Amino acid sequence: MPNIKDAVYLIDDDSIFAWGGLRTGWDFINDCAEYHAPAENSCWLLRGDGSNSVTLRRDCNRFEGGVLTLETKLFNLSGDGFTICLGTRESAFLTLKTKGEMLYVGDAEIGVFAYGMHQLRVEADLPSKSARIWIDAKCCGSFAFTGEGVYFNCLRYLYGKGAVGEAKLAFAKLYVNFLFNDYNLLEHTGDLPDGYQVRVTDGASVVSEIRPSRKNEYAYISKNAAGSKSAVTANFKPAEGVVALEIKYLQPECKGKFTLKLLGADVSVWDAGEQLMTGSTALRTHHANVWQTLRIAADTKKGIAAIHLNGKKTQEISCASAAVSGFTISYEADEDSIVMFSDMKAWVIPEEPEDYVPAPTVPKKKDDYIVGINICSLWREGSHFGWDTISPYADLETVLGFYDEGLPETSDWEIKFMLEHGIDYALYCWYSAEVREPIKSTHLHHAWLDGHFYAKYGDQMKFALLWEAVNCAHPTCLEDFKSNLVPYWLDYFFSDPRYMSIDNKAVMSCFGVSQVEHDLGGEQYVREGLQYLRNEVKKLGYDDLIVMGCHASPRELQRLGFDAFHAYHWGPDGYKLQTNIDSNNKRVAQNAAHVIPTISVGFKNIGWGGKRRPNLSVQDMYKGLVYCRDKLLPKYKSDNPNETWKSRMLHLSTWNEYGEGTYIMPSGLNGFGYLDAVRKALCVDAPHTDIVPTEAQKARICYLRPQTRYKLGNTKYDTRSLPETDTPAAVFEFKTEDDLKRVKFTNIDSIRIENGRLCGNNSSVLGYIDFCDLDIDMDGIAYGEVVQTNSNANTKAPTQAYISFSHQSDCGDCRIKGMAIPFLNTDFSPIPYRFDLDTNPWWHGKLRGIRLFATYSGTFEVERIVFYAAKPHISVYVGEKKLFLPDYPEVKNGEIFLPLDPGSGIIKALGFHHEWHRAEQRLTLYKGENLINIVVGRAYADVNGEALTLSRPAYLKDGIPTLTLSDMKLIFGGRFTQEGDKLFIH
Repeated sequence: MPNIKDAVYLIDDDSIFAWGGLRTGWDFINDCAEYHAPAENSCWLLRGDGSNSVTLRRDCNRFEGGVLTLETKLFNLSGDGFTICLGTRESAFLTLKTKGEMLYVGDAEIGVFAYGMHQLRVEADLPSKSARIWIDAKCCGSFAFTGEGVYFNCLRYLYGKGAVGEAKLAFAKLYVNFLFNDYNLLEHTGDLPDGYQVRVTDGASVVSEIRPSRKNEYAYISKNAAGSKSAVTANFKPAEGVVALEIKYLQPECKGKFTLKLLGADVSVWDAGEQLMTGSTALRTHHANVWQTLRIAADTKKGIAAIHLNGKKTQEISCASAAVSGFTISYEADEDSIVMFSDMKAWVIPEEPEDYVPAPTVPKKKDDYIVGINICSLWREGSHFGWDTISPYADLETVLGFYDEGLPETSDWEIKFMLEHGIDYALYCWYSAEVREPIKSTHLHHAWLDGHFYAKYGDQMKFALLWEAVNCAHPTCLEDFKSNLVPYWLDYFFSDPRYMSIDNKAVMSCFGVSQVEHDLGGEQYVREGLQYLRNEVKKLGYDDLIVMGCHASPRELQRLGFDAFHAYHWGPDGYKLQTNIDSNNKRVAQNAAHVIPTISVGFKNIGWGGKRRPNLSVQDMYKGLVYCRDKLLPKYKSDNPNETWKSRMLHLSTWNEYGEGTYIMPSGLNGFGYLDAVRKALCVDAPHTDIVPTEAQKARICYLRPQTRYKLGNTKYDTRSLPETDTPAAVFEFKTEDDLKRVKFTNIDSIRIENGRLCGNNSSVLGYIDFCDLDIDMDGIAYGEVVQTNSNANTKAPTQAYISFSHQSDCGDCRIKGMAIPFLNTDFSPIPYRFDLDTNPWWHGKLRGIRLFATYSGTFEVERIVFYAAKPHISVYVGEKKLFLPDYPEVKNGEIFLPLDPGSGIIKALGFHHEWHRAEQRLTLYKGENLINIVVGRAYADVNGEALTLSRPAYLKDGIPTLTLSDMKLIFGGRFTQEGDKLFIH
C-alpha cells in the first residue's frame, strides 16, 4: 500500500528558474571545471564539460508502494549523457539517459529525442517495478526499472563525469496516487495525446490547440458543425470509494450541449452554456464566458454523487454502486460552435482520518463586531518565492510547518485558528492571470479554490475577494473589466452562499487603486465599472456592494467611487502602537471614504528583503484593538445610525505575509499571542486551549516540502558594528547653482534650487539624476543617507525612491535591479532615509557614480546625500572581489573569526556546496569526494573521515557557524593570506 494515501503533488513547480535564481526546494551542485550562469526564460541550464558531474536536485517527501508520475519540460541542446534519475540521492530505481538524439532506459531505447524542446511523462509503478513513458504526447511503451530501489525521495537531473552536453530545464511536476491527471501542460497542437479515444461524426473534430491567451495555454477544443457530435473517452484503473473527477470547460457561445459522464458510476451532467443540469434538474446557473470548474465526487459505497461547480456544492444525486473506470466528454452542436475543456484529474478521496482537524469552538463576541483579515496565498511550494526564503528564521516558521496551500485540511486548520479567536472572514488576494478573454485560471488560487472551498469547516468561515490589481494581468479597458473580470467574480465569489456580506451588502476590496484608474482609462471609467459591478451583484440578491480599497488614501477612494478604506499594513513603523492609532486617525480626519479601523503588526521583511525590524507586541495588539473598539467604532455608530456596517467592521493585517513580516498566523514569533489578543479584546474570552497539529497531522498538510529542509541564513538579531559617531566621508548638497553643474538630469524638468534643496519634476516614468566622475573608496564607507521627499503624479502622496551606485564614471552600470537601495518616502517634507551600504555584495572597489531615482513620477525635493565612514575593520576578498558579510569579521586577542555564511560567498569561494542540518546544528560541506562536517559546539571537525581538533569549537554568530581563521586554515589548507586590513582567500 502507498505510504501516502492522498492524491497530491510532491513537486509542483511552474518553472525551475524564477526571480533571478533557482526555484525554492532545488539544489544546484556543479562540480565541473567551468561554472556557468543559469539560462533565461524561466529555464535552468545544465552544462556537462566532462571534467566532473553537474546536478540539479530536488529532495521530496518519501513515497513508496504506489504510482508516481513525473511531467517535465526540457530542451536537449547538444551532446549526450543528459540523465534523469528517480529514486534517492545515492541511487535510482529508474534512470533515463540521452545518447545524442535518442533517449534510453538502461540499454532499452525509448525513442527519438532530437535536439530541441521536449515534454516527458514518466508514470512509475513501484509495486510492478515498471514505468510507462511518453515523449511529446506519444506513448513509447512500458519499461522495466533499471535499479532495485523500493521508494522515492529525490529527483535528479544531471550530467555525470565524462558527459559533455547541454540541456535546459523548464518545469517539473511530480504527483502520486492520481487515477488520471492531465493539466494540458503539453505544448502540442493536433490530435489529442495517446490514451484518449476520440469519436466524431462528419463535421466535428477534437484537437489540442493554443487558446486565445497572453499565456499561450493549451486546451482541447471540440470544433463542431451544426448537427455534428464528438466524444472523448479516457479510461483509468477502476476505483471504488469516493472517486472524484474534476474538469474545466468553456462554451464561449451557447450553441450546443456539453456532457460529462463518469463511467462505471453512471453519473452524467450536461450544460447548454449557462446552466449545469442533470437530467431535467437544474443544478447551477453561470456565465457563458467563464471557464467553469466542475467536480463530481461519486461515493460508490453509498451510491451518492456530490456535484460541485466552481467550488460550490449544488446537490447530491444517485449513482451506481460500481467501480469508476473513466469518463466521457461529449458535445452535440445545434449550430456551428466549439467547446473547450482542460485540467482533468481523477482521484480517490481517502476516508477522513480519526485525528482530523477538530471542529472549531467559536466564542461569543462582546458586541456585533465583524472582523476581517487580509490573506495573501503564497505558500504552495513552487508557485512563489517559497519556504526556502522563510526557513532560516525560526520566528517566521508557523505551527503548521512548511505547509501546502490547496489542501482542504490545511484550510481547516487556518479556519479553526481564525474562528476560535473572533475573526469572521478571510479577504483573499486574487491575482488575474488573463483579462482579455474568459479567465481559465488565476495565479496563487490554491488556498481558496482548492482549499477553503472544499474545507470541512469552510461554510463556517466567510470569505471575500481582494483584487490585487498591481501584480497581475491588467485590464486594458473598461470592457475587459466588464466582460471578463466581473463574470468570473460573480461565478466564483459573489454567488457563493459563504461569501462575506454585512447588512446584506457584499464586501470586496482592491489593492492598487491608482493602477485600476490607469488601466481603465480614468476616474469616469472606474466609477462606471464599479457601478456596473454593483448592479450585477444586486442581481444575485444582495442589497448592495461595499467596495473597499487599500494602498490608497480615503480621498482618492472617494474620488473614484469606492466606499471604504482599510490598510493592507501600516508600513515599517506599523510595529508601534502609536503608529496604528495615528494612521487610523489621520485617515479618519480626511473625512472622505469611510475608514475601517485596521491594526497591523509591522513590516519585518527579512524573508524577502533581508531587513529585520520589530513586530507589534501582543500587548499593543490588544491595546490597539481596544482603542478601535472604544474610540472609533462608537463614533461611527452615532454618526451613521442607518449604516450599521460602519460601526461594526474591524480589520487585521495580515494573516500570512511571512516574507514581508506582516503575519498573525500562530508561529515562532509569539505563538497564538496575536490571536489571543484579538479574542480577549473582542470576544467573551472564556478559558480555552489553543491546539496545534501533531507530527502525524502535520505530515498530511506538508507534502510539497520535506520538513527537515532548512536553509542557512543570517538571522540578523545582532547589532552591526558601526562607528560610535557619524563621520561624513562624502557630502552632496544643493546650495547654489554651481552645485547643479555636478549632476546630469534625464527625463527631469523644472530643475531649480529652492531653500537649499534640489527641486524638479519627473516628466516620465523613472527619470533620474546622475552624479558622475567620482572617486570614493567604497571599503571606507559603512552607510549612507538621503534627505528628500517626493509626490506621486497620480496620488499626490509620497512614494518609493531609489539610489543606485556605479563602478563606472558615466553611471553606465546603474540599475534599480541589482545595485540599488529602495526607500519609501513617508512625509511631505524632506526627512532623512538611512541605509546600510557595506552589507551589499556589490559594495567594494571605487564608487565612480551615483544615480538617484528621486520619484517614480511627479515632483521631488532633495536636500542632501551623505556617505558615512566605516570603523576600522577586516575585509575579506576572493581575488579582487570583496565578500559580502553581514558584519565585519570579529577580532579577539589577535584572532580573526570567520562566519561560514553562504550568503557571503565564502563557502563558494572555498570551492564547496553546503547543507544545513538545523536539528543537529551541523553544517555539511561537500564537493566530489570531499566531505566536511562541522557541528556547533563540537571540539573537532570531520574532514573526509578524519577528526581534526579545533582551537575553539564552532559557535553560532547570528545563526551562522563561525570558526577562527587558524581553524579555517586547518580544515581548508593554506588558502588564506593577510595584507594589513585585507584577508584574501586563494
